[in-house]
Amino acid sequence: MKEPTGSERRIFDRWSLDGAARVIFENQYDFSCKIKDMSASGVSVDTDIRPEIGDRAVVYVKGVGRLHAEVVRVREQDVALHFVVDNDRQRAILERLEREVVSGIERHLVETLNSLSGSEDEPE
Repeated sequence: MKEPTGSERRIFDRWSLDGAARVIFENQYDFSCKIKDMSASGVSVDTDIRPEIGDRAVVYVKGVGRLHAEVVRVREQDVALHFVVDNDRQRAILERLEREVVSGIERHLVETLNSLSGSEDEPE
C-alpha cells in the first residue's frame, strides 16, 4: 500500500495568512518573516535563513500567540515548523487561527466594497 504524502497526511487545513511571524531559535538567533501558510499543527514561512531540521524555536504570530515549534522542512525559499503542543493547545490555536482568517476575509470584503462604491460614477 502506498504511503500518503503531502496534503494527504494533513489533519488540519492550511490557510494563507497576510501577516508576519517572529521566529526565535534556541541557539539565540531570531528573524522576522512572512507567513506563507499556517494550520493548527504548524507554519510555513518565507525566509532565506537555513536552520537545521530538528532545530527548536518559539514562533510569535499576531492574533495567535507564542508557539513552541520544531523545524521539519527547509527548502530554498521557505522553512516549515511543526508546533510542539498538546491537544488542548492545538484546539486553541485552531480557534484563534480561524478567527484571524475570518477577520482577514471580512477586512478584505469591506475594502473591496469600499473601493467599488468609491469607483462608481455619480449621476449627472
